[in-house]
Amino acid sequence: MQYELSKRITTEASVSAIADSVERNMANIGSVTRGERMAVGQPSDGQLGENDFHVSSINDTFGSINHKNYALVEIREDAGGKLLMAHVTYKTSIWFWIILLLTISTGVFWLIPIFFYLYHKKTVRACLVEAFDNIYNEFNQSLPSPNPNSSLSNGPSFERDNLSKLKDAKELLDSGAITEEEFEVMKKKLLD
Repeated sequence: MQYELSKRITTEASVSAIADSVERNMANIGSVTRGERMAVGQPSDGQLGENDFHVSSINDTFGSINHKNYALVEIREDAGGKLLMAHVTYKTSIWFWIILLLTISTGVFWLIPIFFYLYHKKTVRACLVEAFDNIYNEFNQSLPSPNPNSSLSNGPSFERDNLSKLKDAKELLDSGAITEEEFEVMKKKLLD
């Protein structure tokens, strides 16, 4: 099974700075090789760029004997930022088939290798997504918040806020929590 994950980062940081973060984050989840292709069948001409990575044994545990996994992680320039892409290969190992054949006649125990295979497929994906999210959080530049004193504060959101406050004041009047005079004062403040 092969699939791809991607994450776009809005940043002006250099590719090499992002590559260093990718290497740190990927080292937390698997075995990382930077700048050379190790897996047969990966896309491209068989060479990785200096800022590309081969990540294998992602989230390796005892149940990992049922599968082999690796990912080619690439960083590419994109309009206004960088694009992280992971080309993931996840397949059964020889141990999966051996365990399955040994347990096929034992009632429901043959489901164990299948369970581990499917469970680990989800955890491998989750580890990669979490690593991409960490890198995104480190480098993403969000748009600045508008200044509350700017002319934008008199726009539609400001009007909606005042209408909401006016509605709340009317509910207070109707419930008897405030007097008619207090409501009129609040209304005058909100509408001016």
